[in-house]
Amino acid sequence: MKMKNGYSILQMKILSNTIGVKKILLTPLLIVSIFNSCDTSESFDAVITNSTDMDLKLHFASNSVLSELSSNTEILSIKSGTSKNYKRIEAGNGIGLARLTTLKDFDSIYITNTTDDILKVYKEANAGKNIYDIQDYWTVKSVTKNHDEYTYDITDENIR
Repeated sequence: MKMKNGYSILQMKILSNTIGVKKILLTPLLIVSIFNSCDTSESFDAVITNSTDMDLKLHFASNSVLSELSSNTEILSIKSGTSKNYKRIEAGNGIGLARLTTLKDFDSIYITNTTDDILKVYKEANAGKNIYDIQDYWTVKSVTKNHDEYTYDITDENIR
């Protein structure tokens, strides 16, 4: 039995099933292509290098960022001649651009020796080499296409 459009009922069912199968196959393919066309996630590491002849502690102080800590201060201990990542200011795999742009959330960042003698205090407005001045005093190295490494180097002349 033929329908008005010239197709039989069986041909219409086959055509209908074919269209349904195409939709089922094309939908996941479309979703995958959408995700692949998005920018891949970017990330960065924040590395502090101790190029001095002594072991140091960096104290990051903030009433807002570190309010969960009783002293509102987080300490990063770095042995002489080594480097450490500071995870709190790093950007893990997120969507879009990831770059270190500011340390303004910290009230101050100061350096002590292992006996807690204060060697240097950084505030955002300090002149000279300043850890807050990312553009002038941090180096940026592209590790992979989507991952950068920001490094701040502490030298003997910076803390004396």
